[in-house]
Amino acid sequence: MAFLKQRLAARGSTGLCLVVIAGNHGALDFYKAISFEVVQDPGLPKHYIYVAKRLTLASEIAG
Repeated sequence: MAFLKQRLAARGSTGLCLVVIAGNHGALDFYKAISFEVVQDPGLPKHYIYVAKRLTLASEIAG
């Protein structure tokens, strides 16, 4: 996961959004444990849970 986040940030991505099936509590707990936040919006389908994490841009890391 760290490799993916570093590569995305190096290419200018500001975040990562994933979809978890609502009944997959293990996956949801995993993503929460690595600092993903649940995205709640009444317009999103109820059988999915969306999780997102803001990435630090490579330019911010460099100073």
